[in-house]
Amino acid sequence: MENKPLTLIIAILGIFCLGYGFYLLFQEELTSTNNPNKPLIQKRITIPSTEMWYDTGIDIPLGRQYEIVYYSGKWTNLKGTDVTDGLGKHSDNRKSLIVPGGYLSQLAGKIGKDIFIVGNNRVAETSEAGRLYLSINDVPKTFHDNEGALDVLVQVK
Repeated sequence: MENKPLTLIIAILGIFCLGYGFYLLFQEELTSTNNPNKPLIQKRITIPSTEMWYDTGIDIPLGRQYEIVYYSGKWTNLKGTDVTDGLGKHSDNRKSLIVPGGYLSQLAGKIGKDIFIVGNNRVAETSEAGRLYLSINDVPKTFHDNEGALDVLVQVK
């Protein structure tokens, strides 16, 4: 003997679940494309002090605004010396650093051929498309004696 009311209830429940699934799928698509304030990319990254030009894995399109914000952590260009955040050591701005004119141990960035100081915060627009690399500002070939890491948040809008 068939149980038609139970079969009908299961069919209605299945249709409801399927419809709700489509609603959630399209709702996410609509909110992500219609919200200009929602970042295209948002990623938290740990940058080791021992690697020159750490690859963030983020490709930034031409003309897009990006923001890099210091989140936490400390590092130093020489084990056993004073640690700092992304602002670096203001008493030392050697010309031999990977970003000349910046401070030693300052957070630095690179997109394509554009090399710049980040410090604890940088908001800018890309002048060329490319991969984002981040680094402690130090003398090339001396990264082996560094210590620590910084956590940053990168957003591309």
